Amino acid sequence: MSGFCGLALLRPGISVAVPAFAGVAPPLLLGLAAALLPILAALSWALFLRRELDRLSGVVSATLVSTTDGILMVDHRGKVVAFNRRFAEMWRIPDPVRDSQEDNQALACVLSQLKEPEAFLSRVRELYATPEAHSDDVLQFKDGRVFERHSEPLRVAGKCIGRVWAFRDTSDRARAEEALKQERNLLRALMEGVPEYVYVKDSESRFLLANKGVVELMGAVSANNLLGKTDFDFFPKELAMQYYLDEQRIIRTGQPLFNREEPCQGPAGEPKWNLTTKVPFDDGSGRIIGVVGWGRDITEQKRIAEQFQQAKEAAEAASRAKSEFLANMSHEIRTPMNGILGMTELVLGTQLSVEQREHLEMVDSSAHALLTVINDILDFSKIEARKLQLDCVDFDLRENLEATTKTFEMPAQWKGLELVCRVRPEVPARVRGDAARLRQVVTNLLGNALKFTERGQVALEVGSDPPDQDSVTLHFTVRDTGIGIPREKQELVFHPFSQADSSTTRRYGGTGLGLTISARLVEMMGGRIWVESEVSQGSRFHFTARLGLAQAAEQARPVDVPVRVADDHATDRRALRILVAEDNRVNQILIVRLLEKRGHATVVAGNGREALAALEKQPFDVVLMDMQMPEMDGFEAVAIIRQRENGTGAHQPIVALTAHAMKGDRERCLAVGMDAYLSKPVRPEELFEAIDALIPARPAGASPP
Repeated sequence: MSGFCGLALLRPGISVAVPAFAGVAPPLLLGLAAALLPILAALSWALFLRRELDRLSGVVSATLVSTTDGILMVDHRGKVVAFNRRFAEMWRIPDPVRDSQEDNQALACVLSQLKEPEAFLSRVRELYATPEAHSDDVLQFKDGRVFERHSEPLRVAGKCIGRVWAFRDTSDRARAEEALKQERNLLRALMEGVPEYVYVKDSESRFLLANKGVVELMGAVSANNLLGKTDFDFFPKELAMQYYLDEQRIIRTGQPLFNREEPCQGPAGEPKWNLTTKVPFDDGSGRIIGVVGWGRDITEQKRIAEQFQQAKEAAEAASRAKSEFLANMSHEIRTPMNGILGMTELVLGTQLSVEQREHLEMVDSSAHALLTVINDILDFSKIEARKLQLDCVDFDLRENLEATTKTFEMPAQWKGLELVCRVRPEVPARVRGDAARLRQVVTNLLGNALKFTERGQVALEVGSDPPDQDSVTLHFTVRDTGIGIPREKQELVFHPFSQADSSTTRRYGGTGLGLTISARLVEMMGGRIWVESEVSQGSRFHFTARLGLAQAAEQARPVDVPVRVADDHATDRRALRILVAEDNRVNQILIVRLLEKRGHATVVAGNGREALAALEKQPFDVVLMDMQMPEMDGFEAVAIIRQRENGTGAHQPIVALTAHAMKGDRERCLAVGMDAYLSKPVRPEELFEAIDALIPARPAGASPP
């Protein structure tokens, strides 16, 4: 028999004496054979037939007992002739019903378990009405069980004498198939629901499964149109080959491919980008039989990233242009300022009338005020462009503060104000940080306090928190008894180009950048700045700064702002030969006059090429080199000088004397071979200190060389 389904359960049991088949009647065939025994009794075959009957009955009985299927046999009237124990167990027929031999009770028991009892009875009647018919169908139970039913006619000598029904419980298989169906539906729902490409390929990179996203990408009608095809059927050869090689490598090595950005092409030939992942797909035993891939369209993200990159490059180009502009502006402004301040100082060193000196001192004061404005604007621009960096050197904090406060002594005296500087004992004597920028912040706060105070006192107070192992937080307070700041304007004073009242700009002057720059510098020093103030009661500006603790012994560092190391009374200045490489006529005259007043001999070169020619003609003790000159600038000239010195043991002292004051200018000058760096406008004392630091002084009384 093939599959099993069916039932025509009526009466459980005509008993026939068949060994090992207690309680179950033998088939009709055996009954007919038994009926012939009296006729054959006289024959010699009787004993043989009896034995054969017993053997056949035993085989049939053993088969019915051992099979896992339920077996039911009925006669041509539909009455139950025989069934095996498995049948009763499968249909859960109670023993009393089975033993009662009442077909109607057994039938009621069967029908009560089925989902569609009427359909069941209808099919049974059809089969009884057509004795020669065969049937295979499925029965659904209310409790979820599933039986396969098979039915076929029972024949003896070619005549239909009844019907055999066989039932097989396929509930587990049905549940497994249903679970598999649900998993497939879930997988399909997931594949179709995600906004990504999902597909499965075999070992030859042929599509086995693909979701809607892949179908649309390929320009196919449906997923069925993809089955058995490869990327070569949809993409240009070079793209398809790249995909194929990747997949074959995964199948060969078992190594997955994660999140690769790769080019693609849409159904209309439009360029696309995908973010793709591919992993090996095995048959459950570890043998790789294909790949599973998924990906998503990142064309828009790539376009945005490209635009961002273009915008970034444009911003960087604009930043470079801004930096170049600031550098040029710094040079163009500082160069004439150097002439104004230098020449004014030279003239102030001569015999002048009272009126002339008063006028020139006003020129000098105005020039320094203008230089302060220029420095504020350049500092703010450098901070905004993130091109300002802090130095980190050991310095004496008290000396720094005393020197800063001393510059305000005369202005305080002129206004009749008391100027006080108090440093608490717990404050470390030596710290590590940017002394110049710390001084700039204190200078700005003291300058503002003096500017806005007409009477009373200006005080600088410095305290500190307990130091850590290698750093300390300092607390600075600048108090004044000036005009004060309204509460609603106190935050505004730290904004760029802002003051508490616009009228103060007209009355007191200033760019409105000082506190903004100070706030940024304090932030760079790991601190914060704030103000406490009341109108007409004065102000208290506070700021903190986290500085390192000075090392036990300060290490040597490149010369930047040289400090005189010799006393004029213990040494005698030498008359030096100095080459001045400077293209600006005013600055040439200024530097030459300053040097000649010190007794030095000078030679002037208008550019780097002339400076090299002068060095070939005669030796010089020092070269003052402007960095921005026509034909050949100072950078190129110094590089050539240092190249010529290679292997000779010679070293020409060179001081960079330039209007460049942007981030990196000092480092660039020192890196190219300069020995010292001074930015314009240069104060005479700074210039001579730099020269003295490079040229050893001759002890007093020693003969000139």
